[in-house]
Amino acid sequence: YIFRMVGPPRNSQQTTDFTVIHGLRAAIEALAEPTGFQKEYMQKHDLSRVSNRGRVICITSARDNLSMSSLETIFHQVLLQQNSMSVKSDHLLKIDFCHLLIINLYPSTESFVNTRPPQDHSPIFRSEIHSHPSAKLPRVLMNLIAMIVKNLFFIRLLFNVELFLRLFLLVKINVL
Repeated sequence: YIFRMVGPPRNSQQTTDFTVIHGLRAAIEALAEPTGFQKEYMQKHDLSRVSNRGRVICITSARDNLSMSSLETIFHQVLLQQNSMSVKSDHLLKIDFCHLLIINLYPSTESFVNTRPPQDHSPIFRSEIHSHPSAKLPRVLMNLIAMIVKNLFFIRLLFNVELFLRLFLLVKINVL
């Protein structure tokens, strides 16, 4: 069902459409779009906006800590750009807070990317990095699913369940 919604990849000669940066930009753009739940809540309570918080989960393979730092910096810049566009728009929501969770997979026994606990970069942006050997991918994904399901049941009434179908691309938290 999920892949039917997304559709097949476009036939394009441009390889830049398939980079991690492109995927992160798409995730931020998706966060700025109000969900059906948010639209309904705003109409029901006659509000012009609601709280818009989210988590983006990025599974990638980076060379070193500097590459990760660059990825976080670019993500933060795109987040700020999206918010400046959203403020001027009638149909987009400003992103109040975004948590970027990066799962770095490496093929060998040694990684040049360090696992790092959550770090606040600004009042609206936090990131954390988990570095694991690619052989542990199934276990990492199961832990990720467990974390999401735990959050879903814990504050089930505040989440838009339809967005959990976009697992691993974007997890959007609708905190009212």
